[in-house]
Order: sequence, then structure tokens, then C-alpha cells
Amino acid sequence: MITVFHIPVCPFCQRLEILLALKGRQSEVTFEVVDITKPRDPALLELTGGTTALPVMALDGGRTLKESLVLLDFLGDVVCGGFGLP
Repeated sequence: MITVFHIPVCPFCQRLEILLALKGRQSEVTFEVVDITKPRDPALLELTGGTTALPVMALDGGRTLKESLVLLDFLGDVVCGGFGLP
């Protein structure tokens, strides 16, 4: 399962949700809300190598992807089967 750590009101994070909604694939990604009013969870900092920028995607096998455009590209190719029309 793919997990995305995000801030719901962040436009960079919302891009991912919009893509998945347009493709009808929302159930294939779990979104975990990060409370930005609190210090980052040490486990999240370890996952990201100490960076605090969001969104961050955690994949099986401990692989991590960062930057919303990279995540969009990954989701478009791997989860949604390309960017063509549904």
C-alpha cells in the first residue's frame, strides 16, 4: 500500500488527491494527515531523511518519494496507468 503524508489544505498535496479522484483510484493510496502545529514525528523525519517538506510518499520496502510533481508522475504511471483519459 502507498501512504502519503500530507497537509489537507496544501495545494501541493491536493494535486495528488485531485489526480486520484479524476481517475477514480482514491482507495489505492492512504493519506496520513501531518499536524503542522506540532514538531514533526521522529519516525516521519527518519523516513524523509530529516526534511519537513510535504507531501511525502512512503512505498513498500522503505522507499520514499518527495516533491509533488515527482509524486504526481509516479501516481500517474504506476497507480493510474498513465495520464490518458479514464
